[in-house]
Amino acid sequence: MANTALITTLESMIEADLGKMVYEMLPTVEVDPIFKGMLLTSEGVAKFSDLSQGFVVRKVLSSGMSGQFRWDAVDEDTMTNLTAATPARSHTLATRLPDSRYPSATNLPTPAIIQVSVPLTVGRGTIAFPSEYLRLDKLSASLARYTELMMKGMAKNIALTQANSFFAPASGELALVNVVTSNKDGNVTEELVCTVDTGRIFQFEDGMLLDFYTNSAGTWTQKNLNGAGTAVRGVVDGVDWMNGYLRVIFDEPLASAVAADDSIILADTYVDATTDYARKGPLGINDMLKAASTADQYVMSPNNSSSYGFNLNKYPKFGSYLEAIGGVLDEITLNKIIGKFFEATGITLDTLVTTRGVINKYSENPLLYGGRQVWQRQGQALQFTSGRGEVDVAYEGQEWTLQASRFVAPGTLYGFKKNGNFEIVVPPRLPKAGSKETEFGPPIEFVGPSLGYASNFIPVLSSSTHTEMVQAPFRTYYQVICETPQGIKLTTITED
Repeated sequence: MANTALITTLESMIEADLGKMVYEMLPTVEVDPIFKGMLLTSEGVAKFSDLSQGFVVRKVLSSGMSGQFRWDAVDEDTMTNLTAATPARSHTLATRLPDSRYPSATNLPTPAIIQVSVPLTVGRGTIAFPSEYLRLDKLSASLARYTELMMKGMAKNIALTQANSFFAPASGELALVNVVTSNKDGNVTEELVCTVDTGRIFQFEDGMLLDFYTNSAGTWTQKNLNGAGTAVRGVVDGVDWMNGYLRVIFDEPLASAVAADDSIILADTYVDATTDYARKGPLGINDMLKAASTADQYVMSPNNSSSYGFNLNKYPKFGSYLEAIGGVLDEITLNKIIGKFFEATGITLDTLVTTRGVINKYSENPLLYGGRQVWQRQGQALQFTSGRGEVDVAYEGQEWTLQASRFVAPGTLYGFKKNGNFEIVVPPRLPKAGSKETEFGPPIEFVGPSLGYASNFIPVLSSSTHTEMVQAPFRTYYQVICETPQGIKLTTITED
């Protein structure tokens, strides 16, 4: 029979540590240090309704000034006596009737109060164990280590999904299939080995679940389907980060083989329909940095929906600077862009993030004009250091380090205000939510008790039959939002 004390211990470990591990891992080099400094908050979060499980976060922005003010000529007769009257009155103060010298209160300008509403994305997951472990006599060192590794793997899964979502393009593609190098059954494939293009191989990790789509004239069609039209799970079974190879195993043969130029997307992250291709994940940097134009487009809105965020066409001052460089980014070009942005907005950026390929090419600029290497010996043995340190960018007293992210699309650079601006939004702790609040992140809400089970662990069923596995399904709510969405986005930069 199951060991009740052991189950309680495992539950406590998972509840207390899983959410904490996610937000400890997110800003590390194992995922992406760019998340360091983002505020974790529940401010402005409310339920959709009393009968809804969903949450919405509301931010209040403002645009414009209030009241009227103008300069006027000096009026020497503001306070005077009636010397000009007949007869003259030297000791009588002049009394004026109301005049039009003061601005009228009619149609008085006032700031536009913009209430931004964004729904929190719900993430659902599960962590599973062989049921044999719950019948052990005690929590041995081996079982504790196994549980720790399982939780770390789950935490990394969540953190990588969050990082991928933050930098995801509007289409949601992690990458395109470049070349299919081999598969198992020709056109009906169960195993796919390919190289990736227009994306980063570092975004993929063993055990990641993927979907594949093809885009024909704006119509998205899912490719990882069986003969009955049912989605087939694709699991990353090997990543060669050095050579850019990806191996994906499918649960069963596909009706149509994955081919070059097919889009690689996180599994179940996007909704595919005949006339719609909608992202289900949280907002990212590309939902904030948009250039103002005459067309309606919405900032901080999932899938550019008019139901959320705000219309940039109506409030163009929140527009960002977007430019396709189409070549090597050099110091002069970057300085001009930063200067133009600051001159236009007055906003001080604190983060410049790009790829190492862009930084490597950018750092070549000082070496292109003659003195590629300079050293002095001064009668001593030669000491020589090669390579490069951090690449800093300075402009009018401001200084930034060009940060590299493994999740930024090739040839892309973002500049934005992160500290004190970008927020990771989670719900406030709910009473009796079945979770323990942690210091670093939102509570993970395990759903076992709400389904009528006495424990977070519930049986894994197959065709209504119990298996030798137990699972702990959970959900967590998450969103990214900011108060200053303006920034810089540069694309098509030459990489090394």
